[in-house]
Amino acid sequence: MTKLFSLFALSILISSCYYDLESELYPGPCEVPEAPTYSADIQLIIAENCSTSGCHDSGGNAPGNFLEFAGLEAKVNDGSFEQEVLINLAMPPSGGLSQCELTIIEAWIANGAAE
Repeated sequence: MTKLFSLFALSILISSCYYDLESELYPGPCEVPEAPTYSADIQLIIAENCSTSGCHDSGGNAPGNFLEFAGLEAKVNDGSFEQEVLINLAMPPSGGLSQCELTIIEAWIANGAAE
């Protein structure tokens, strides 16, 4: 019984230890490029948050393949991208964009949404 209790206590002690990355706990300042472009700055944000399987990817249910500039360009030009992402904060549905990512997207649109 004592061995069982010791094993149980040891397992709880070990499972309660964890290691956080300082960079995740305390993110650095948001570095917004002076003139963000789709290929250098926006495509990665899109790939990580919007082009997930079944959404804004090739063959996805949502309108447009945002992994390609041409697929996103029409939504930027008609204002619907800005409305849904920056104003309504409705996209992505998970609400997964950080304030820094939103700021970069806002700067990209304000600077003409260059490819």
